[in-house]
Amino acid sequence: SDVCSSDLPRQGVLVVVPEPNGPQQYGTLRQACAAAKNGDVIELRYSGVRDERPIELKNRRLTIRAAESFDPAIIFRPNEVDPLRYPRTMLSVLGGRVTLLNVHLQIDVPSARDVPADEWSLVATQRADLVELKSCTLTVRNHLRGGLASHPDVSMIHIRAAAGFDAAGIGFQAHQHVVEQVPVGDKSEDHEFLSILNSDGRFCTSYSV
Repeated sequence: SDVCSSDLPRQGVLVVVPEPNGPQQYGTLRQACAAAKNGDVIELRYSGVRDERPIELKNRRLTIRAAESFDPAIIFRPNEVDPLRYPRTMLSVLGGRVTLLNVHLQIDVPSARDVPADEWSLVATQRADLVELKSCTLTVRNHLRGGLASHPDVSMIHIRAAAGFDAAGIGFQAHQHVVEQVPVGDKSEDHEFLSILNSDGRFCTSYSV
């Protein structure tokens, strides 16, 4: 039988697919990241939304990209009170260089009543050489309570400076406007945000509805 060339293993390329059944194939991005070596590429070979748990990358050089003709979205849905079981940062880059291409990232922040916690972030970096986003979207969904955001301390991107370092010196490049979903009434609407780096290394957002 014929075998599609895109299904054959390629050196240095790990693939995330809905039903892994071959070498270098994984069911989640988290599993692929755990197996990846410096310089590897992780391809997301699926379209639509897939749930993930928080991912931590330490001193790694990786590229995470959508496979050709696919449109993958990664969603994080925190549901545990214990931060050791479910960290408050969804993608942590601690040193190294990470590039994301054509990937959608989203966090559904739980209500403060269900998971009382502070300092949620979709992406956080510390002493990373470079975090690069190309043609990516970041989405934060923060539940409303009484007309206000359930969690006031939520950031799309949090740049943490190590002791003695300035957060502004950390390389971060975004090649597309960030889009965040804002709850309006009983539905969510997309709004384009202007991202501003605060003095403490957090990206805040300003917008008009």
